[in-house]
Amino acid sequence: MNTSLYQPEILRHSMDPANRSEPTDYSVKASLHNPVCGDQITLFLTVDSDCISAAHFTGSGCAICIASASMMTTKLAGVAVSEASGYHRAMESVLAGSPDDPFVCDVIRPLTAVAGYRGRLKCTLLAWRALDRALASLSTPSGDNP
Repeated sequence: MNTSLYQPEILRHSMDPANRSEPTDYSVKASLHNPVCGDQITLFLTVDSDCISAAHFTGSGCAICIASASMMTTKLAGVAVSEASGYHRAMESVLAGSPDDPFVCDVIRPLTAVAGYRGRLKCTLLAWRALDRALASLSTPSGDNP
């Protein structure tokens, strides 16, 4: 397993992120900001029949934060809301030292290297925390969570 923080796949996702755009139509959005480092992410989910049909994000931050958001939105396409609701906790578990967790797929495997860099965990988890907030707001009348 490659334990280098800036693996080629992380660099690729940070320089050319997938799904980095604000869609004109979405079901729910959630924004989070890390005031310590300045990372900020807004996540947009489109949900159809209890399934995430599309996930996009906007924001700014370090290479790890942007790569994590890019990888996460790639993983979310076609996932049931009930399954996605456990992703933040699963990612925390992976970063705590469970790289063989069944949650880890090829899309997010490069993020497991962050486990060795405790100071970068919040950068990695910001988008995943936004996912939790977005999914929680699906039941609110506005479908929006500031």
